[in-house]
Amino acid sequence: TGASSTLAVDAPVAQNYVDVATGTGTSFANGDYIVLEDAAMGLREFLRVRLVDGDRLWFSSAYNQDYAPGLVNAHANGATVDVVTTASIPAASYSLDTATGVITETTEFGTGEVLVTYMSDYVIPATYPATFNESPDLDQSWGDWVGLPVLDGTYTLGFTGARGFGVTVSGETTTYREASDPNPQRLLFGSATSIELVNRIDSDAGCKSCHGDIQFHGAQRRGFDNCILCHGLAGAEDAANYVYPSGAATTGVTIDFRTMLHKIHHGKELANAATYAVAGFNGSPHTYEHIGFPYLPGGTINCASCHGATNTAWTDPADRSHPMAGKATRAWRSACGSCHDSTAAQAHIDVNTSLFGLEACAICHGPGEDQDVREKHVPR
Repeated sequence: TGASSTLAVDAPVAQNYVDVATGTGTSFANGDYIVLEDAAMGLREFLRVRLVDGDRLWFSSAYNQDYAPGLVNAHANGATVDVVTTASIPAASYSLDTATGVITETTEFGTGEVLVTYMSDYVIPATYPATFNESPDLDQSWGDWVGLPVLDGTYTLGFTGARGFGVTVSGETTTYREASDPNPQRLLFGSATSIELVNRIDSDAGCKSCHGDIQFHGAQRRGFDNCILCHGLAGAEDAANYVYPSGAATTGVTIDFRTMLHKIHHGKELANAATYAVAGFNGSPHTYEHIGFPYLPGGTINCASCHGATNTAWTDPADRSHPMAGKATRAWRSACGSCHDSTAAQAHIDVNTSLFGLEACAICHGPGEDQDVREKHVPR
């Protein structure tokens, strides 16, 4: 009943924004409910706009439940986009059967359609949903598998909890929060019959040798096994501007540990340390040019100090490409390019990568080759 436009380009499943016709974005406002009518495909879909960014209407992140995270259906170029006017229905006007989801009018609602927000039992999707703070900044070459079929294999389910408590001494109370230890559970999906794990580090003992007890995010998460549940997601991004419009604009920054953790630990040794910023809670930027990795000998060149004496994950980055992706995931760029961040090093990596994302790095830097990573990462 309000502003109206059309899609300027196709909008695929799980995408968390739509682009409307040039110059029509100003007709929409943050918080608007819209309906996408796709007559050609016989589809209609309701969503709430979180941020109007020019002619782009953003929805939300899959991990923020205030707004729907993205499209359930694909919509074609030219589909109509209309604002709908909503009015709340008083709770006294209906009854709800929570077991079946059936809503019964006790007082006539009147004309119009009923738009309901709800939670349901979790259903394994057919395709991968959008990851943390999804945007077009990172594509399949960074391991973003949104919209690609869910693969058979081992998946990890994490359980975590935290409690706050106060300690009063001499009339002064100090509040603390303690998180639970990691409790990952392995799940087999599809045709998988046995658990297969990827051990990026031998154990979290390597982390604890420096950190003692790993607790982050306001002490709501604890331990490496909890960290990797989120930070092991290739393609995951830092805080988005459509969530925090006044936050730092950090284009193309991943929170995947293969990149972020290496950069943080390398810190002031980075060629471009001062320009590397990660947007966190409320969009606040964090930089790491003041960080020095104290481990001796070798500092960050001693990969075994974190990965473990017997772990080989760092010697030859594993292929992480989805078999149905249009681009290969560039494993060497995300891992090795995180520390080797100079303009020359980045150009060297790009020059040795094909148009389809296939990297030639192993030809020189693979096990047994002239520039073997193991030979170059020797503590001195």
